[in-house]
Amino acid sequence: MFPLMKNSGYVLALLICLLGGYEQAAYAGVYFDAGRKTAQEQSGNIGSGQIEDAIARFCRALRINPRGKSIRENLSAILTSPRVTAAQRSEVLRIQDLLDHTAKLKRHESLLIQKRDRLRKQLIEEGHDSGKLKKGVLDIRERSNRYHASALNGEDRLGGEDGHLEFVSRVLADEKQRLASQTQNTQDQYQWLEALRRGGEMPAIPLPHDDQAQRPASVPSIHITKEEFQEAPSPSVLPAPALSRPLEPGSGFDQTLLEKTTKIDKLSEQLVELSLKMEETQDLLRNKDESMDSLRERLNDLEQRFLLEQRIIQDKDEEIRKLRGVLGEMPAHAAQPALGADKFLPAAEDMFMPRSDVESFYEEALASSREMLREKRSLLAALEEELADVQEKFQLNQKVLEEKNQRIAQLRQELLTAQGEFRAKSVEIDPVLAKKEKEVKELNGVINIYKYALEDSIRIIREKSEELNFLNDELAKVQDLFQDNRKRYDKRDVSIRLLKDVLKHERNQEDQRNINLRKMVQSKNEEVNELRAQLAAAERNLEVTGRVIQEKSAYLEYTKRELAAFRANVEAGPAAPGTIEINRHAWAGPEVLAANNQWAELNGMLNIYKEKLSDEHKSAKEKSILISALEGRLGDMQFKIDAKDRVLAQTQSDLRSLQERLEAVEAELMNLKESPWQNGLRDMSVGYKVSELQTQFKDIQQFLIENLHESDRMNARLVTPRLSPEKPF
Repeated sequence: MFPLMKNSGYVLALLICLLGGYEQAAYAGVYFDAGRKTAQEQSGNIGSGQIEDAIARFCRALRINPRGKSIRENLSAILTSPRVTAAQRSEVLRIQDLLDHTAKLKRHESLLIQKRDRLRKQLIEEGHDSGKLKKGVLDIRERSNRYHASALNGEDRLGGEDGHLEFVSRVLADEKQRLASQTQNTQDQYQWLEALRRGGEMPAIPLPHDDQAQRPASVPSIHITKEEFQEAPSPSVLPAPALSRPLEPGSGFDQTLLEKTTKIDKLSEQLVELSLKMEETQDLLRNKDESMDSLRERLNDLEQRFLLEQRIIQDKDEEIRKLRGVLGEMPAHAAQPALGADKFLPAAEDMFMPRSDVESFYEEALASSREMLREKRSLLAALEEELADVQEKFQLNQKVLEEKNQRIAQLRQELLTAQGEFRAKSVEIDPVLAKKEKEVKELNGVINIYKYALEDSIRIIREKSEELNFLNDELAKVQDLFQDNRKRYDKRDVSIRLLKDVLKHERNQEDQRNINLRKMVQSKNEEVNELRAQLAAAERNLEVTGRVIQEKSAYLEYTKRELAAFRANVEAGPAAPGTIEINRHAWAGPEVLAANNQWAELNGMLNIYKEKLSDEHKSAKEKSILISALEGRLGDMQFKIDAKDRVLAQTQSDLRSLQERLEAVEAELMNLKESPWQNGLRDMSVGYKVSELQTQFKDIQQFLIENLHESDRMNARLVTPRLSPEKPF
């Protein structure tokens, strides 16, 4: 944060000591105490800390955290706050303008100080007394400080929120006045040194200027001495022309030049105001670019979020498909053929179900499972039916398994009795017994396979029941969310229409401001053309004046030659005493005295006309330079206006694209309202889409609200009266 109450006398004394050397340090120290005292009287109890504290208090009143931020950042946060009234926003904009203008005055003052110090160094190198130069500069500063003391009291702070802003505004206004006074002081010092360099003698110290109109010219008039006039080349000898009527000072020609000079000054002031307005427009465009960049970043984040959600939905669909595949493969595992079934004995085959019947049973179950997978709209009912079918199959398998266990126990008992009977017999029974044991082992293997298949079926049934409960819960949540979103979208349709109307109104206002700015530039071009015509007329008048001066010079040369011839005739007379007396009498006659008087009068008039011609040439040259500078500024202004038009076109295209996205969101919302509730899986995807559309709607609404705040700021800048800018030096 820049220091507001800088001790100008202290800094000036240090600069003089550093530039002039150590031998002049004691001489400059005399003015150090006076400068410090004057700066303390100007600053009082006001400092940058009080300004920062006042803005921080105002931020806290608006519930804004001012810590870790500069003054400009806090002012920007205040402007964007919805708690700020129109009057407070206008005061904050005025404070921002004062900060910008104060910074410009500081830069201008630093440039003037550099020019003044460079000129003083040149004068010291040319042989001027450095002590007298320092004394004159400090005297000018002291006289100027007497007329520009600060009238602001540091303890005069008002209470309340508006009191803080008013206090900051008063402090900055006083700082602006002080900087303007210091800049004028430095300008007076530079002009005093310039007059010393041109005149060769120590000029008088200028009085302080209370009004802008009383300031002296930036370049002093040039006085031609008699020696310089005699050393100038004489014109060629011409016959005596007819004496025309001499031009008198203060005629209509001088009045025309004065009017043109006044018009040029007014035009320069208008150009300064236009440049300030162009800088404000550039700030607005810069803020608009930043808001558009942030909006583009938000849109990119939104697109990435949408892609991420799409990937999540695809992953969920893939998991559901895998679960359905497992559900379809479950009856197929149970329908695998038994190992070694082709080796059953005919007696054992009668005790079990035929293989064809088992295969047909499981094929029917598989067909029913596949049919259930195809029917997406009746997923919940199909899962319930499948659960009931599997439970019935489980009970049937349990009954079959119990019957087979009983039959196996019976066969084992019969086998044991048969073994006891055949042991008493011969070895002929052993091959039959071995074959029976082998068949029993194969039958035990088949039973184990069916047990494992039944356990897998039970586990899959439990998983499917859990999945069914989860899907029921998700379906209930999505239904509630859809109902809530339908109510919200009905309420937000009205807000969307209002935001569209506001956006159209802002576009119309921006177009009207561009039209007014173009009209202003066109009027300035017409004024410049008129000024060029007046300058051409002034150049023609200068040519007429030059011809008159040439005539006067020729007539003066003719008179000089006549006078020289007359003197030669008088001095070349006869040596007789009577003749000498006559020549002396003729030398002192009235004709000779009249010729001498006329020669002196013509010589004085020629000097006056030459001085006037040199001043007019110099003023014409300055005016031509000023006109070229004005043309350059007008060209820059036209270029900036074109750049602004391009930026506004880009902004309008971005707003149109946002409006298209908003319409797409509205269309999709209407489709969601009109479409019926079809099935559970689609409802889950619709829930994700609803959340995504809700996020897009919030982002677009936030962007439109920011544009509304920006338009309020632009309207406040246009409505708020600006302080008249300082005239550039």
